[in-house]
Amino acid sequence: MLAGLVEDSEARIKSLKERCDEAQREVESSENLIKDLNVQYDEIISWSSLYDSASIEAKKMIVNSIIKRVDVYRNYDLNIELNMNIRQFFLGMEETENIPITA
Repeated sequence: MLAGLVEDSEARIKSLKERCDEAQREVESSENLIKDLNVQYDEIISWSSLYDSASIEAKKMIVNSIIKRVDVYRNYDLNIELNMNIRQFFLGMEETENIPITA
């Protein structure tokens, strides 16, 4: 009877260790994701500060290269079509795909 209890306890310990290892992997994955998001956030902030310090002509050129078309409807509903997508923005303009954005 005692041997059966020991085996049950060992099985529970093994199961708990596996769950603990899985949780540790998830934590590490989450930490890596947070680091990547922080890098992307810093890049967006640097683009923002670059735009803020640019001349009016440079700002017009930047906006012209990003925005393909803007449609204005009643009640100021907007449909903005960009020359790039979010994935393209984060990957450094490597893809050429248009997606409409409705605001």
